[in-house]
Amino acid sequence: GASAAGGAGANQPLEPRLAPVGAAVRRATAADPLRILVTGDSLSDFDGQQLARMAAAQHLPAKVRVEPRNGTGLTQPNVFDWSDEAAQEAAGYDPDVVVMVLGANDGWPLRGADAGSDRWVAEYSRRVQAVTRDFLAGDPQRRVYWVGPPVPRSEPWIHIFDRINAAVRAAVPNVPGLRYVDVAGPTSEAGHYTDYLTDADGHRVLARQHDGIHYSFPGSVFPARIILTALRGEYTLG
Repeated sequence: GASAAGGAGANQPLEPRLAPVGAAVRRATAADPLRILVTGDSLSDFDGQQLARMAAAQHLPAKVRVEPRNGTGLTQPNVFDWSDEAAQEAAGYDPDVVVMVLGANDGWPLRGADAGSDRWVAEYSRRVQAVTRDFLAGDPQRRVYWVGPPVPRSEPWIHIFDRINAAVRAAVPNVPGLRYVDVAGPTSEAGHYTDYLTDADGHRVLARQHDGIHYSFPGSVFPARIILTALRGEYTLG
């Protein structure tokens, strides 16, 4: 086991792949802003900071709180239990939306199943569902946008991260209120790792850190934009 911490080509539109959704959950206003909690592993830190910067720059009626839990995942609940954490965060912050960015540390076996195996994916998906329900806490209006890990530079993470994304996708139909956001596809080049991505002005940006997993701070603009586009699909933000 180990830990580590991305998807259409860099020049393709940054469109999220989401489960079908209905009409807007609600319209956010300056008087009643959308409360967004960004949490998860270390990947959530820069993603959340960039999402907050975008919301401020665009004068969106949103309050973004960033609460990274570095080094955490779903495969070692004896080290960090996300079910307990999710329940506490839901009660403590009362968010309208939880943006959960997780998976970079999940290279460990699950219930005797090797990381990335079919049994492992099934158990990981079950844990995604359980943690999501803890975040939702019975609130029919709350949503959890689960952001999978990016495409990493090397194995075994390429395979494991792909399987984590598959596990999250598989969880979506089973939990009303859960949404999957794919950043792996749009922040890769034809599904392959790339250090550089092209921004809206046509400039090449060093988007990843030396570990081949984490985004750089400038590179975190790309997943943050995908997340914001996903939120706009379900919430009216101004």
